[in-house]
Amino acid sequence: MSNFKKHHKLHSKLLVSITLCITLTLLVSTTVYYFYYIRVEKEQAFEANHNSLTLRSKEVINMTSIAQSLAFQMYRSSTLSKLLYYPKPNVYDVTAAMTELNNYLNSMPYIESIYVYNPKSDTFYIASSQGQNGLFSKHELADTDIIRVLDHYQDYKPFTPIPRTYPLLSASDSKAGVEQASPDIAAYTYLCYDAINSNEAINSAVIVNVSAAWMNKEMASTPISGGTAYILDDQGRLLSGTTLTDEALNEKEQLWLHTRVKKQETGYFVEDFHGKRSLISYTSPDGLGWQYISVTPYESVIKMASVIRNAMVLIAAIIGMAGFVASWLLSKMLYTPIGQIVVHMNSLESEKRNSMYTIRQNILRNVIRGIRNLPAGEEPERLRELGITFQFDKDYRLVLLRIDEYARWQSERGPDLLPYKFAIMNIASEICGQTYRVETVDMDEDSVLLMLNILDPAEHTDTVLLETLLRQIREACFEYLKLSVSLTYSVITSQPERLHLLYRQVENASMHRFFQGHGCIINARSTTDEDVQNTYVFPSDKEKNCWIRCYLVIRRMHTGCSKIC
Repeated sequence: MSNFKKHHKLHSKLLVSITLCITLTLLVSTTVYYFYYIRVEKEQAFEANHNSLTLRSKEVINMTSIAQSLAFQMYRSSTLSKLLYYPKPNVYDVTAAMTELNNYLNSMPYIESIYVYNPKSDTFYIASSQGQNGLFSKHELADTDIIRVLDHYQDYKPFTPIPRTYPLLSASDSKAGVEQASPDIAAYTYLCYDAINSNEAINSAVIVNVSAAWMNKEMASTPISGGTAYILDDQGRLLSGTTLTDEALNEKEQLWLHTRVKKQETGYFVEDFHGKRSLISYTSPDGLGWQYISVTPYESVIKMASVIRNAMVLIAAIIGMAGFVASWLLSKMLYTPIGQIVVHMNSLESEKRNSMYTIRQNILRNVIRGIRNLPAGEEPERLRELGITFQFDKDYRLVLLRIDEYARWQSERGPDLLPYKFAIMNIASEICGQTYRVETVDMDEDSVLLMLNILDPAEHTDTVLLETLLRQIREACFEYLKLSVSLTYSVITSQPERLHLLYRQVENASMHRFFQGHGCIINARSTTDEDVQNTYVFPSDKEKNCWIRCYLVIRRMHTGCSKIC
């Protein structure tokens, strides 16, 4: 199950890696294309708006020239001059002048109305296509805003159109009276006046009102982008392009209008306008000091880009699905040889893992018996690879465990005795592992060898702790395995070359269990000292007599004597 998981994990990594590469490529390219299309759409919308606004600016400037020429022509007309300068012109002069005004009005369809103002008689002579026509005093005039303009004419640049609105009829002239307000007319007013006197008061004036509806045919709405046009006039007012009324702005809109638009070069930006995100396009100031602004809803600007985005997302999804299938097939093809290698490696790893214990035991057994030397130089790394962590150059001692009555146990349990030895090794490792660095070796037959790295320096003079642990091992083996073991421990050394000698020492010392009984704990050093003390010395006089007797026996054999003296 573990190998299956590893194989599946490797296959999944290949599949996910290839799929992610394809997906990220599609995602990045789609994102780049989408923002590029949005930028193109904004530029196209700006170009469309700019062309429309520029055309409107040219039309206003051209109309200004026409209106100026018309006003100058009226001033030079002898017929109209009587209305301009005579306090009380006769009825014939008025009729002739009004006829001429109507002729101007009828010949120029873009003119909404013409006013001739005579301040001496305080009278307005009006020719209009709709609304008031004829002679009117200031109090009778429906267009009261023109009186304000005349009173403050210094506030306006000469020969500059004045965008404004005025009602067609006064409240008294309206059929419904004050309850029904008169509709307003949007017009560009061109003011031509004579103010050459000491108090700079107007002596006469000709006012030409050009229809804003006629001039705004190209400006009111740009059919390409659907934007709404506005005018920022020389007075700093933002006027609607269709109605010429002041546009109400909040503080944020006032801020970007005066910092990013007013007196700036042609450009565009995206900002909120009346609570809706919009593309703001604007022109630089023209000859009149006016700027034209187009506000286009941002949604309509990126509409085509959104369509392209949706199409690209759909295409990307299709390509992603196809890419997933392709990556699955490709990962499978790539994984096949890798999978074979992994299977082979797992097989080798399994074989190595299964034989690791045997290899480790054989190496340690051969080193202990002196069949092979300890690894030198870089070879200790080989021991670590086999899991042998015992440090031969540190203080260590050996403990030999021998199973008592081994012949009887072997005859009774036969092959089943090997697991018992493995259990003895585990018990010994677990008990001694808390105090020592332990390595256990199966020495065949009835023996198990413990190799203990000494961690506590006190053990050089005191073996109480060691013997306590050995008793625990003996008791645990008897309790859990029902086996009696005898234990023999060696002296402490830090010399790797003495390993074989120590083993021979504990092996010889373990023979004393026949005298001390089963389950005994033997100190190899004490048995060595005792053997030295009990060494038998053959007497030299007896040895001499033995040699003499042997000599006489051999001589008699040669002489034929049958008796030995």
